[in-house]
Amino acid sequence: MKTTSLRLIAGLVALGATAGTANAAVLAYEGFDAPELVGVPGVGAPDGTTLDNVAASGTGFSGGWTVTNGNSLDSIYQAAGLSYPGSYAGTHTAVGGNGLNKGNTSNSFLRLNFDNTAYTNIGGTNSIWVSFLAERQGPTVTEDGILDAATRTADNRVSEYPRNFGARLMNAAGGSNNSAGVIGKGSWWNADGEVYPDVIGGQADTWSFGNFNDLNRVYSGADFANGTDHVVLNITRYNGGAGTWLTMWVNPVTDGSDIVSWDGYSTGAWTDGDPQALDWYGFGVEAGSNSGSRPVGEWVFDEIYVATTFNEATGLTGSPVPEPGTYALIFGILAAVGVFFHRRRKG
Repeated sequence: MKTTSLRLIAGLVALGATAGTANAAVLAYEGFDAPELVGVPGVGAPDGTTLDNVAASGTGFSGGWTVTNGNSLDSIYQAAGLSYPGSYAGTHTAVGGNGLNKGNTSNSFLRLNFDNTAYTNIGGTNSIWVSFLAERQGPTVTEDGILDAATRTADNRVSEYPRNFGARLMNAAGGSNNSAGVIGKGSWWNADGEVYPDVIGGQADTWSFGNFNDLNRVYSGADFANGTDHVVLNITRYNGGAGTWLTMWVNPVTDGSDIVSWDGYSTGAWTDGDPQALDWYGFGVEAGSNSGSRPVGEWVFDEIYVATTFNEATGLTGSPVPEPGTYALIFGILAAVGVFFHRRRKG
């Protein structure tokens, strides 16, 4: 099944389509463009302000970043901002600053809630597109002196890298820490069971799907060169919203009608014994503590888009799949047999 094409999947999906999608629109955006201090309108947040004191600066979000676990002492706003990778050929332009999420002696989890309008529109759309810029940072286990070089060379695995990091799909309202999962790298040691000799002595960003500390849900990772990445995610509800299908591309490149290359790709039904529903309330971030003799999780993120179409979310032309409102037929079949697909590189 690993070689099954997106076009084949799209054709089967079209057979089960029964409803349309909403008009093309950006439902939420956060680019850290001159954010203000929480509770102090008109006063800009200085470089280095802890994230829990930074208010939403874009559209579709409300309030400010809320701590849901641990503390935010090392998770801050940075005025410098990120840039789209060199392979990006879209119309989006990175503006303003960015967020830095970093653990310490405890896990550092925060969330930025959708406003009521965005939440309603997201909940009423079967196919949601998300994109953001991100980069894992911080030292590896070896660089931190925790694991000697000889051991690393003999047993070089991506999970020798620091603790968990990534974006979270907040599955409950308010300040809850409940999340449907993580788009990033989990905290478990050698969870992927793969050896990566190409990164011995260096570091690799690894993007994956996974429920927090739970590999029973779909897991698939992609490793590639270090640097800022453009992560693109499609969230599709099927079976009347009872199930959730995720597809992720990292640094996708289009030819005007389709995605033709990427640095990472994963797709699969989100299940935990049974298909799982996503009621998405906000964009979360997480970075793990220094437990387990491993460096803390640390990553930067920026330019968060949530939209009804691939083009609006990514700024890229074309579309990788048709966008019917219901994916019940093919996704229901694939979820029933527990199938997921993974490609590390194309092109």
